[in-house]
Amino acid sequence: MKLHIKNSKLIVEGIVKTILDSKNLIDKLREMYDTYDTVTLEIKDSFVLPSSVIGYINKSVMKDKKHIKILAHDKELIDLFDMLSLTKLFNVEKY
Repeated sequence: MKLHIKNSKLIVEGIVKTILDSKNLIDKLREMYDTYDTVTLEIKDSFVLPSSVIGYINKSVMKDKKHIKILAHDKELIDLFDMLSLTKLFNVEKY
């Protein structure tokens, strides 16, 4: 997995599959939330997100009052957010 930052956008390339991948993604989101109240997360290749990442995003939005927009390239990932009823809360869009 590779992470790239462009202003308030975090781009994820590759599949988020290991504990280290999850930790790195959460750490980058945390860093970005120190600077921006709204972050765009573009997920290019991954068709799933570990529960720890989803939980961190949920906490950031619900408790910390941060905002996120998720641009998902994979339909399976969009379907996952739909099944979890998180599409609206996370502002998920097909990219």
